[in-house]
Amino acid sequence: MPARSRFDLILAEVRVRAAAGDRTGAVRIALAGTTHAGADGIEQFTVYRAQLKYLAALQGGDAALLAPELAADAAACESELVALIADAVSALAASDPTTLARIGERFEQRGLRLEAMDAATAAARLLREDGQAARAARLETRALRLARQCGVEMPRSPTGRLRLSRREQEVAALAAEGRANAEIAQRLTLSVRTVESHLYQAFGKLGCERREDLAAALSPTPDRPETFSEF
Repeated sequence: MPARSRFDLILAEVRVRAAAGDRTGAVRIALAGTTHAGADGIEQFTVYRAQLKYLAALQGGDAALLAPELAADAAACESELVALIADAVSALAASDPTTLARIGERFEQRGLRLEAMDAATAAARLLREDGQAARAARLETRALRLARQCGVEMPRSPTGRLRLSRREQEVAALAAEGRANAEIAQRLTLSVRTVESHLYQAFGKLGCERREDLAAALSPTPDRPETFSEF
């Protein structure tokens, strides 16, 4: 089997295990894959190994151990991707969500959407652990957008509340049109208090602070239409 195809299969299996909640299995497969991802000194194989180490660190592998390995890999080759991955894993090792989010932006600027999605998700997790829910919600919204653009399912957020319910979406969409809470309540046959509650939940999930921000946050990407949970 060609090296690229073999690597893609390993990478896919790691992501499938992670999506299924088997983080231990994902780390094990990723790290095992680094031992036969190709010959040393060939840049493409260095890139393969770096991507696997990145996924291992994201799924709970020892980032403090992987960071110096990746720094050495980055110094030994000219790949910008390996350098970005090394910086991302160093930020993970340091539990630095701000740096990790910025690296995610650099991934996205270079068209590396999966890597950017992973960085945004990890940064959001660190922010939530630090009690910074509003910043985390904004990064979760970014990660969800990137996931749609890649055509993949977004991993659930640490709170399990990344997607809007259908009712939250209906209320938020009407609010985005400029309708007042009382008008929304009458249209949907709800109490004003219930409308306010749905809006509060939608703001938190979308990372919005004002009604004026809702339209942009609710807009689907061209790559994939908006989807919402059933509950």
